[in-house]
Amino acid sequence: MLKDLEYAVLLHLKEGTIKTRDIIAEFDMMDSPWTHAVNHEICNYYAALYILSKFFNPKMVLEIGTGFGISTATFLKACGNPELILTLDLGIYGEQLNFENNINYARRKITSWCRKNGIDENRIYFFQVNTQPEGKSDNQNSPAPHVPYFKEVKELMNILEENREKFDILFIDGKHTEDGLLNDAENFFHYLKPGGIMICDDLHPESYKGMFEWAGDTWNSFFTFLKRHLFEVKEYDVWGIAKVFASIPQAMIRPWGLAIKKEKDETYGKKSERRGIHVFFSPDAISINKARLEHLESIGIEIEGKRVLDLGARVGILGKFFEDKGCKVISVEVRDENIYTMKAFYPHRKVYKIDLEKQVDEIKKLGKFDIVFCYGTLYHISNPEELIRAMSSVCDGVLLLETVVHPSEEEKVYFENENMSVSNQAFHGTGSRPSRKWVMNTLRKYFEHVYISSYQPRHIDFTIRWDNPELKERLFQVKLHRAIFVASNYPINSPGLQRDIPMIQERLKQKPEKIIISSFCDSGFISEALKKMQNIYIMKREIDESTYQNIRYELDNIFMYDSHDEIYSILKNLKDKYGMFNRVTVYVNERTEENFFQILDFIRENSINAIVECIDRDLKEKILPRGFKFCGLARNQQNYFIVYIKKDER
Repeated sequence: MLKDLEYAVLLHLKEGTIKTRDIIAEFDMMDSPWTHAVNHEICNYYAALYILSKFFNPKMVLEIGTGFGISTATFLKACGNPELILTLDLGIYGEQLNFENNINYARRKITSWCRKNGIDENRIYFFQVNTQPEGKSDNQNSPAPHVPYFKEVKELMNILEENREKFDILFIDGKHTEDGLLNDAENFFHYLKPGGIMICDDLHPESYKGMFEWAGDTWNSFFTFLKRHLFEVKEYDVWGIAKVFASIPQAMIRPWGLAIKKEKDETYGKKSERRGIHVFFSPDAISINKARLEHLESIGIEIEGKRVLDLGARVGILGKFFEDKGCKVISVEVRDENIYTMKAFYPHRKVYKIDLEKQVDEIKKLGKFDIVFCYGTLYHISNPEELIRAMSSVCDGVLLLETVVHPSEEEKVYFENENMSVSNQAFHGTGSRPSRKWVMNTLRKYFEHVYISSYQPRHIDFTIRWDNPELKERLFQVKLHRAIFVASNYPINSPGLQRDIPMIQERLKQKPEKIIISSFCDSGFISEALKKMQNIYIMKREIDESTYQNIRYELDNIFMYDSHDEIYSILKNLKDKYGMFNRVTVYVNERTEENFFQILDFIRENSINAIVECIDRDLKEKILPRGFKFCGLARNQQNYFIVYIKKDER
């Protein structure tokens, strides 16, 4: 459903059936402080919101975050003659901008429109309340002592309870930072009717850090909510359609997180049919992209200021790496939904729709490039040599190629059926798995100098034991084998590249982001270490030596100990190798041996941030004297943890 809706909304926007500035003008809101961002031809935000809302034929809307009432006006227009619109806000935004109280402004404009159009204004309720827990308010947690918590307002709660599961639309545009969006979704989703839609504003992923203070927070809140309420959600997606005007093009996009509530007799937990852009923003995708780019940064290829062709760009995330280095990037993609998303997130970038399977020579019309970048695409093509040939014809400098390969030592291409309905799979349903030898020798047909990476990125997909490729599948059920190649018509002198195909490789060496130590056996550490290779995990031994050594070869970020002396030795070696630790987290329980606590002294002295988490409150007598102080409580799915931090840590 959301797939069809997205195309329908885009079509209406393209045809200009309604414009944002028309809605603002109709409600006489041209004088609001928000007008500079929305009264611009680039802004389609409220037009898109109106079109989307109309598809749900709304009569009842619950809005969290009135602002200056433009979204309220949009929902009112979409309803026509509403049964109930309930909008909640802190009501401090206007004064912060030296303007009229924003709720009063919104109420005045909405009331005027209702009277002109014969709509009962008493069906629209404005409440000045705080929907966040004690001590929280807006994005900056500004003091608002005069604003009551929403559950303390009897009239509001009566209205909500009388209309439980009756609202067609739940719009969340309140506190963005921290867990603000998550709190609002938890508080109000149960008032949404089955089949209704929740729309969450400003779902910017972490790649927008530095541009929006909430980048990553709203995204994580949305997906945390989905995990908790999977049984209640029929379908979900993230759209990159809505835009407002901003001086920085990348800041124009205002992504929405959408979730349709399950009907009583429907299946649940389904992603949007095309699986939308979730595929590209999932934890697994974020993890592998991070590993790819850290590795690319390390091999010493000159990148700054180059002209780059990004082939099979998907939604354009990796291209941003080059743009941040002053490169001009041109992206090529075949799927319409990926192109729509890419243009929304990167409106400044030139994007071309080219089928690399059937129209590969079309890339020649784009000119010559200093860098041709092809990560994660070659193996989705059934004729990989044709793509390599075409890439060589437009490459004036370096080809950067990453692909899934077959671990065979033969010079051969293997083929595999793929699900063409998934946005990151083969467009025509057939992919290829060339061997490393085939890739190297095929590249040599078209380039004078061909290399393979000497070491692999810190991600389990990138195989390091080519002499025993089945090992990681047996240990971790990971079937993919990835490799990175570089080709050029001039020699490249880099210790990260070699001309011969290695049978055993290491992983990129880098300072750990975090060290996690457990004083007890925790089998979950192995699966977590698999997903987060940038961290180091130290746990009590629970497996035999042979299995441990095999795991250690693949996962050089996991250590197991039999005695506490081994922990000292591990930590000392890490300290000698990397210097001060950025962050160390230690888990202890009531069975932790006495001499384990002495390790905290070493950790406190050699880490910037140190945290101790425990279930047993009586352990404070052993923790506090070692330079730690009580911080608060944390929670996982099973338990609450008491948290202590270094005394000199804020």
